[in-house]
Amino acid sequence: MLGQIFLPKYVLTTLCMCLQTWNDQCDVTLIELPRLRLKFKTNKGRDGIIRTYSCDYGDLFISDSQNISHTVGMPRVLVLEDLRGRQFLLVPNWKLSRPKIRSRPLSTVLFTSPRKEEEWGTKHFIYAVHPSDTFLITKTLAASLYLVGALLFAS
Repeated sequence: MLGQIFLPKYVLTTLCMCLQTWNDQCDVTLIELPRLRLKFKTNKGRDGIIRTYSCDYGDLFISDSQNISHTVGMPRVLVLEDLRGRQFLLVPNWKLSRPKIRSRPLSTVLFTSPRKEEEWGTKHFIYAVHPSDTFLITKTLAASLYLVGALLFAS
């Protein structure tokens, strides 16, 4: 699922080293996305289910359902969820660009590319999905402008 945000070479994982033989399985204990300054940890939640929780956003964990209607048009999105079932979208603050395709000059395909370190004010944005499931709730002006830009690029 994290491959939707980053290529595997940009994801750092920490494994529990409890291997006795080559056939033993080990557990992933920590997942880091250094370019977004995010960490995820596998924990057993209050409901007793083991999930991958965000270390930065309290009780939010990576949702099993990554396909929701609000992700259409956004090239890189990770759906997070809380124990009450509320969903949140985690979107990296990357440059958006449209490729030049001669056969399709008005294509809606979007490319994303990481920004240089000095260009980043915010590494990522998090949007709450309204309970009516009809719109997203933004917390900052920068998050609102990025969302509008992404949706305009995609249409």
